Parts: sequence; C-alpha cells; structure tokens
Amino acid sequence: MAANKFIELKPRQGNTPMIQMLSLDMPALPYSRASALARYISVPTEFWSRGWIVELGPTAIALLLILLESQGGYDRPRYVPKERREAYGVSHNTWTQGRKELERHKLLTVGRTPQGGDFDYTRLRNTYWIHKERLFSSPGSP
Repeated sequence: MAANKFIELKPRQGNTPMIQMLSLDMPALPYSRASALARYISVPTEFWSRGWIVELGPTAIALLLILLESQGGYDRPRYVPKERREAYGVSHNTWTQGRKELERHKLLTVGRTPQGGDFDYTRLRNTYWIHKERLFSSPGSP
C-alpha cells in the first residue's frame, strides 16, 4: 500500500511504524474526511437491503444521487439551475428518463415554481424533492 501512495509509513520508536493515510487526490497531503472538505450525501443502508439498488436503473440512481446532493440541508423542494445540472454531465434526456423512473417509484415529487424578479420575464421552473423515507420500504410497496 505504501508503494501505491495510499499510506505513508513514518518511523517511530519501537518496532512498528506510524501509518498515515494519504489523500487519493493529492498523495502529498494527509487524508481528510470528505465531510470536512465539501458537501457530501448519505444514502440509507435500506437502499441496498430493501432492494432499491437492483430495482432502479443506473439513470435513476444517478439522478437520485444528484438530487440528494442538491436537496442536502434544505427542507423544501429545490430548483436545480442549468449550470448545476451541466456540472454533472447529465443530458436532458437522461435527466428526464431518471426523473420518470423515480416518480414511478414514488421517490420523487416534481413541482413548479416561478423564477424571475419584478421586472423580469417570470418563468415556471421544476422543483425536485426526494422522499428519502421511501427508501426505508421495499420497492412496489404502497
């Protein structure tokens, strides 16, 4: 593992060296938890144990993860700006396909909200809310 730059062995008194985990992004730096560096998401273990991982297609899983990240820390449905959507590299068709599958499984609610100021053209935008609690039940259950 030390040869692969995953860890660094530092000598210390006694027979065993001190082991320091290294960052995969920048091996010269010590490892830091993702939660300390940037936003992250959590997915309940029931996603696997209840069978969602095999029930949902890869497109729906990708969109689920994207929307969980977007929704993180908020308590109401969120609009996802075009720039944010493009940052994930997901095409419009892929987004729509994943959206339909998540809605079919009652994991996602899509709403509409007006965007624009008093002197701007007001346009309705989609808002998204993932029902994380739904992952605690089995696919196909009411």
